[in-house]
Amino acid sequence: MLKLFFKPRFSDRIFLTYVCFGFLTLFLHRILFFYVYSYRLDEINFLLILKAFLIGFRFDFVTVSISLVGFYILSIWDTVSRYQFYRNLWVVTPLVIYPFCVLHLFADLLYFENANKHIGYEAIVFLGDLDVLIVSAWSEAPFKILSFLFLILLYILGIRFWFRKKKIGYQVNEAESNRYSMTKSILWILFFFIGLRGGPQESPLRASEAIISEDALINQIALNGIYTTINDFKSQSIPKHLKMSETDMISIVRDEIQFDGSQFLNDPNFPLLRKINERPGKKPTNVVLVIQESWTGKFVWPVSDGYWLGKEITPYYNQLAKKGHSFRKFYANGGRTSNALLSVLTSIPDRPGLTAIRTPQILSHFSAIGNIFSELGYETSFITGDDLKFDSLATILPHFGFKTLIGKEDFRKSGLYQIGAWGYDDEHLYSKAIQEMDIYQKNNKPFLMTILTMTTHYPYKVPNPKYEIFDSSVTDFDYLNTYHYSDAALEGFMKEIQKRKYFDDTLFVFVGDHTHHRYLSYYEDRMVPFLLFSPKYIKPKLDERISSQLDVLPTILGVIGRETYFSGFGKNLMAPNVKSGSTYFAYGSACGWIDEEKILYQSVDGDTQFIFQMVPPYAEDPVCNPNRTNCTNQTLKAKAFFNLSLELMNRNAIYPLEGRLRYSRK
Repeated sequence: MLKLFFKPRFSDRIFLTYVCFGFLTLFLHRILFFYVYSYRLDEINFLLILKAFLIGFRFDFVTVSISLVGFYILSIWDTVSRYQFYRNLWVVTPLVIYPFCVLHLFADLLYFENANKHIGYEAIVFLGDLDVLIVSAWSEAPFKILSFLFLILLYILGIRFWFRKKKIGYQVNEAESNRYSMTKSILWILFFFIGLRGGPQESPLRASEAIISEDALINQIALNGIYTTINDFKSQSIPKHLKMSETDMISIVRDEIQFDGSQFLNDPNFPLLRKINERPGKKPTNVVLVIQESWTGKFVWPVSDGYWLGKEITPYYNQLAKKGHSFRKFYANGGRTSNALLSVLTSIPDRPGLTAIRTPQILSHFSAIGNIFSELGYETSFITGDDLKFDSLATILPHFGFKTLIGKEDFRKSGLYQIGAWGYDDEHLYSKAIQEMDIYQKNNKPFLMTILTMTTHYPYKVPNPKYEIFDSSVTDFDYLNTYHYSDAALEGFMKEIQKRKYFDDTLFVFVGDHTHHRYLSYYEDRMVPFLLFSPKYIKPKLDERISSQLDVLPTILGVIGRETYFSGFGKNLMAPNVKSGSTYFAYGSACGWIDEEKILYQSVDGDTQFIFQMVPPYAEDPVCNPNRTNCTNQTLKAKAFFNLSLELMNRNAIYPLEGRLRYSRK
């Protein structure tokens, strides 16, 4: 029946066989993985496991497509494929590679036992110690090694039998019409193209889409070691000229981020793990963290006077900032919301280029703000007017400890709100947040409420013309008008929440996620506002120290004053004698360092480096150019943060899994 509609040629039959065999191999590996590690599950949720297996099919689709698409393209050239040598390139080479793929999957199975993650870039790193690994594996599991070698032998004998019986080495593509041949080739290429994306969806498949549960093992079932290794090398490699020894990077980072009231536990497996001591005295109970979309620092007080072309863009925020603890030299560690979410919520800097949120690194275990506050007995909520599918927030945020998620779809279903240009406008987010907090207060539950605002996102449309304080003759008028609206929405929120009993015992934290990037110098493009506001507990202060989004989480923990454990690259800015005056950033294809004297931009794709002075007109520092050896301090610190942040995420060595946590918590 199949041949009536589809007449497969030799190459079609070969690749149909290889595709099916690839899927079967990865499926059997997933079953074996589940069998070996199912003991780690507290309970067997068959529906959840089935979902993980179904998602795993998509990751397998990517893996098979990456492995075979190049060979299929070679097979299209019929004229040359008549020659056996060329034909063997796309017929035999995949068969030679296959045992190495199986070996890789086998190594992944063993590697997971100690690493709690699928193998990645370590696969190549380990080749340098291949002899040691073989000896170790033989001494620990000789039966497994012998079984694997026996299977490889069976594979070779099976391939030899197949070649002889079907005369594979002598077959060539049968003749057919050019139109029919071209149609099939297009369908094959479309198949592989969809496979490379992990399906027909709008965005390519990301490792974070494997997160479907609070159980770390469930989230690993869908992945396979071949996929994670390919993804690692695609996005995580550190250039040789930027590499640093582990001892040096840990020493530099620790020295930079230490603060009074915390102690490093000197755990060799988790080098940044710290205990934060309980702070005596009165302290706030609840936390409202507002992450302000595209709030550029230059338009607000205290980064500037808050006026632009004679008009005050954010009159309410400026007054609020003068009543709280404001930071004039506060910097974003990245340039996108995904970078900010990682820095603010986990105190781990994102990597240059492709965000870790779109890589297997996001499966690492973080001491994220939601995790910490959940363990302290808090209700943890995250509200945004955007689609929670964006950057896989629907899976990542529960991984960060947030129990309640409210996004675009929830607002739409309620039927109470009108959608804006990009998502639901700020006033609606604030209104919904107050509803949720009122419920928590009624139930006598402390809460962590995180709000990611939306209206100041491109395409910059205000919900009402009354907020249009600039016309089209003003550069950036559309953005500035939405900025003004966002401030008005914030004013309505704060005035309403001041009527609540829980206002006095709540810490309000306002932080920009990144600038809007338009018409800004490299210096202005890093600066965002940061404000701590809690009139009962925090005195008004203008803080001139350099700080960044990495400091937000430890500062919140310091103000709340509960004993806990934490692992990150930031410091508590409210602690006495805290070291300050510098910070790290990574954005695009560069990482860098900012201190009171200089701002360093270091390319991670090459050895390009720029060091600018931190005084107007912010020109290149003549002391550093062309002789870099005069300015090594900034480079060393940037390299240390860059290396250690990637290393800890790659090794899943940020924070212990709950099942392995060896420290008591209160």
